[in-house]
Amino acid sequence: MVPRRYRVFLWAGPPIFLTWLMAALLHEYPQDDVREIIFIAVFWGTMFGHTTLAATWSAFGPAPLIVRLPLSMAWVAMLSVAIFINLQITGGPPELALIIGACLFGQWLFLQLPMWGLAIGLGLRLNHRDDVARLGQEQLQFTIRQLLAVTTIVAVLVGIGRMALPVVIQNGSGVMIFAFLAGAEVILTLPLVLAALLRRFAVPGVLVALVLIAVATVGEMRLFQTMSSGLSVRFPVLIAANSGTVLVMLLVLTIVRLNGYSLCRCRSAASRLPAASG
Repeated sequence: MVPRRYRVFLWAGPPIFLTWLMAALLHEYPQDDVREIIFIAVFWGTMFGHTTLAATWSAFGPAPLIVRLPLSMAWVAMLSVAIFINLQITGGPPELALIIGACLFGQWLFLQLPMWGLAIGLGLRLNHRDDVARLGQEQLQFTIRQLLAVTTIVAVLVGIGRMALPVVIQNGSGVMIFAFLAGAEVILTLPLVLAALLRRFAVPGVLVALVLIAVATVGEMRLFQTMSSGLSVRFPVLIAANSGTVLVMLLVLTIVRLNGYSLCRCRSAASRLPAASG
C-alpha cells in the first residue's frame, strides 16, 4: 500500500503526462484564431508551467533532495522531447528543440535562487500533514502576510526591470529583449506557487497573485507595442500563454494541496524545549 504522503505522485502524474502529451502532439492553426489560441495556451502553458513546477519540487520537496533534484532536471529535459516531437510532426527545425529547451532550463535555474533562498532562509518545506507526528517537528504556517511581502518584492523587481527596459531596447538585440521580458514573467510565477500552497487563506493569496500577473501582462503588452525591436506579439497570444501557464500550475498545485501538502516553516520539537536549569 502506498503511504499517504506519496500518493500525490500517483494523482499528479496523469495530468502532468496528459498536458505534456498535448504539447507534443498539438500543432499550430494559423488560419483559425480560436484553435491557434488554444495551441498557444496548451503548448507554452505546459512549457513554462511545468518548468516552474519542477523548480518548486527541487527546492521545497517532497522526497529526499538526492532523488528529487535529478528527477526535477529530467522533468525539464522531457519538455525538450515534447518540443522535438512537435517539431517532427509540424516539420519545424529540430535544433529549435535544443534552443527552447536551453531557455527552459535557464528558467528552472533562475527560479532556484529565490526558491532556495526561501527554503534555506525561512526553512520552507512542502510537508504532508502526517509529517508533524512522524518527524517530531513543529510546523509554522507560511502566512499570507509573508506572501504579501514576497509579492511586494517581486512587484518592485518587475517594476525596476520595466524601467530598465528602454536601455535594453536601445542596446540589445531582439533575443536579448525577449529574454529580459521572459525573465520578468518567470519571477511572477513565484507568488502564485507560494499562494496556492498556503495552508490557510490560499484563495485570497491566489487572487492577489493573479492580479499581479494580469497587471504585468497588460504592462508587457504595452511595451511590445511601443518598442522598435521588431518583436510583434498580439495581446490575445500573450494572454493565452500566461493563462495557460497559470492553469497548468494551478491544476497540479491543487492536486498537491488536496493530497495533504502545504508550505510550512519547520523546526525541531527539541529546539522549543526550555534549557535545563543548572
